[in-house]
Amino acid sequence: MQHLSPEDLQNHDLLDEVQCACNKAQEPVLVSFAPLWDHPPEVRVGCLEFMAGLKCECRFLALRPPQGKAFREVLQAMLSVPVDPSNLDQYEKWKSLTLEWAVVKHRTALEAPGQQVVNRMKKLGVTGYNVRDFARDAREIKRDLEEYDGGEPATMPAVPVRSLLADAPVGEEIVVPDGWTLSDEGIVGGGDDGVASIPAPILITERHVDVNGGTQLVTVAWRRDEGWKTRVVDRAAIASSREIVDALAPYGVPVTSNNAKSLVQYLADFETANLEPLPVTRVSKQLGWQGDGGELGFLWGTTLIAPKREAGDDNEGKQGVRFCGADEGDDQIAAGFHKKGSFKQWKKAIGKINPFPKVKLALYASFASVLLSIFKARNFVVDFSGKTTAGKTTCLRIAASAWGDPDDRNPAGLVKTWDATATFRERLPAVLNHLPCLLDDTKLAQQPLEVARTIYSAVQGQARGRGSVRGMARLATWHTVLYTSGEQPATSFTKDGGTRARVVSLWGSPFKKVDAETRTIVRHINDQLKRHYGHAGPRMVRYVLDHRDQWNAWEEEYRQKVNEYEERAGDNPFAGRMATDFAAIAVAARIAHEALDLPWEFEDPIKPLWKQLAKESHSADQATAALRYVIDWANSHQEEFFGRAKPSHKPLGKGETREVRQPHGGWAGRWDKNVLLPQQPKGQDNWPWIGFIPAKLHSILRDDDFEPDSVLRMWRDEKWLATTKEKSVTRHQVKARVGEATAWMIAITREAVEKASR
Repeated sequence: MQHLSPEDLQNHDLLDEVQCACNKAQEPVLVSFAPLWDHPPEVRVGCLEFMAGLKCECRFLALRPPQGKAFREVLQAMLSVPVDPSNLDQYEKWKSLTLEWAVVKHRTALEAPGQQVVNRMKKLGVTGYNVRDFARDAREIKRDLEEYDGGEPATMPAVPVRSLLADAPVGEEIVVPDGWTLSDEGIVGGGDDGVASIPAPILITERHVDVNGGTQLVTVAWRRDEGWKTRVVDRAAIASSREIVDALAPYGVPVTSNNAKSLVQYLADFETANLEPLPVTRVSKQLGWQGDGGELGFLWGTTLIAPKREAGDDNEGKQGVRFCGADEGDDQIAAGFHKKGSFKQWKKAIGKINPFPKVKLALYASFASVLLSIFKARNFVVDFSGKTTAGKTTCLRIAASAWGDPDDRNPAGLVKTWDATATFRERLPAVLNHLPCLLDDTKLAQQPLEVARTIYSAVQGQARGRGSVRGMARLATWHTVLYTSGEQPATSFTKDGGTRARVVSLWGSPFKKVDAETRTIVRHINDQLKRHYGHAGPRMVRYVLDHRDQWNAWEEEYRQKVNEYEERAGDNPFAGRMATDFAAIAVAARIAHEALDLPWEFEDPIKPLWKQLAKESHSADQATAALRYVIDWANSHQEEFFGRAKPSHKPLGKGETREVRQPHGGWAGRWDKNVLLPQQPKGQDNWPWIGFIPAKLHSILRDDDFEPDSVLRMWRDEKWLATTKEKSVTRHQVKARVGEATAWMIAITREAVEKASR
């Protein structure tokens, strides 16, 4: 034990010696400043400065034992002193000492100690004195001390965090902010009675800037249970006492509505005190190409595939970009992009898809997602539909295996299902920027309208507009190829012609025959892809990065392919509109063969599928879809058409004849069962048209969400409606008897019906 007199406090050599001995102590140093109350201000301040400069673990006593209790923080020891407010001399000495300590230790951050002193005063029955008054009195004492020291402001060395918490995940230069005490037990600054305001040490370890939106984020670290944990959050979240609870409490940070305000202030002070030494990194909430034109590289999951830098490059020496998900779900998506097994074995497994053009197209389209922005091409959908067979989901797994885990049963796998919320399906392509987005089995969607909305959102390439409390929220945008599968074509879920024309629809088994041999092939491919995946995609990206000088040539090649497919489409305007999607797949396939040396010879992947793709693209047209729907309705409601309704079967009386009764809901229109034409074989059905009462046809179309006026206009343009000439006017209706009356009807020609039914 060593006693220091007022004279000793003037001996700097002795103080250095004592401080050095204390800092080397293996056990906590006990510091008693019980006699300090009765000394003059200059002596008190010297003693306080000595205590503030100790960098060892200490315990402080403000009273002599046995009454004295040791505290980790000097102010808490001061607040433990029993004070009688009626004893003015005692009260003033106690108050002056707390003010002096605030000046010496906390300097500019006077509110935190002030709140503790005011809380103690209230318990003593002293009212009318607030934190603002405390800060004002402390500043007066500070000015007095500066005048006493010849105008030199009192300064204290900052306390490094690592001197208090040796295992803290920060550098040696990171310090504890003024006005706060940091220890194993937590943070003290706004609490009372020596209890930590936040019962765990919490730090900011990094600052981040989002390369896309420019917003700032921070990494918050806290020690809990077995060790240090971290979480990256938006900086705005730790600046609000309301948001900080939602942002950090679910992950184990001991923040509640009671101490949230204190933690917000502490983190703000911590960041300010360490603004320069805290490392700053660039992050992105989206995968894929980063920076203008991909100048910063490509985020494949949590791995940055960076461009090679040469001396003199403007980006030479710049930091890379890290993925930073907006939530845990984003991190889970990114985790699916990783390697397993070997590239050689993956190529051996997918070598078995060579005889199956539809399956190869599935693989090629996944590489197109990387090139869409380079081609300046639009997003599109690849849809595998048909009866339940072994094949559709396998195509999605093959596309996924180029990039990461293809296991649709793994939550982190790249193949998701339609059994998800609308918000999830909107945000998924925003995260998977420049990467394929795979959704399996449309029958799992809650409503057909959800499929339509998701397809529309994916091909549009931007999220729905949203407002914020300050104005308009920033819109997320993306480039992607959406894969989907189901028993129904994806085009059957949407009536929007523009969206339907972006769906590359592949009906039927992708592996041609459905037999034992095919099932064996499919089973083998699936088994191998579970063991070997995630190699081809990053190799493709590396090739694209290393051949940046060819990007313009690739774009020109893409444009030429578009022209080629448009010419080939001829008078099929729907196939012509999809030429951009066919071209993106074809050029991506050629580049992929160069980059990956795929185990079969390259050929145009669209060529063997052209007839089917052209046919399916035509069926994607809204006019054709509406016509097919109306024809299906007519076939299933034939008895509601005059000419097809069966006569009454009641017994006939004398002189009575069979009559055809009008349906309960009225006639739908007229559809003759048999009209004999010259040289026509007897008994052959040869009606000229199906006629609909206009109101009934409008109702039928609206029941399936078609817009009647728009559909009828397109049918007229296609010349699918029978016409009647009245003087010099051509009317797109026919007049005929329906029951006992004559009516004008919208008549669909037999030629149009047969064409739509092919």
